[in-house]
Amino acid sequence: MVDQKQATWETDDKRSAPTQCLVYWHKPEEWAQLIYDWVQDNGLSNSVYTLYELAHDDATKGTAFYDIDYQVLRNALDVLVVRGKAQLFESDASPGNPGVKFF
Repeated sequence: MVDQKQATWETDDKRSAPTQCLVYWHKPEEWAQLIYDWVQDNGLSNSVYTLYELAHDDATKGTAFYDIDYQVLRNALDVLVVRGKAQLFESDASPGNPGVKFF
């Protein structure tokens, strides 16, 4: 599954072997497309969300990514960052809850 990008190994310590596997319902690239399509469909380019809002806000209720696992959301947003469609950032106003800006 890992070779087919349907799962990733997770570890807290980069020096030790991974002990947990995160299995995807959708691959990160698929989640990224679902999120970006929602952004485009709702005219939210140049908008900013915290990751918590993106996963739990009333505006995202009813979407496939509502209540998405934090790590899965983060992996999907990393795809959008690489594609130049989003930027992740930390905020002093909301420490520990990164934000994302969509382009």
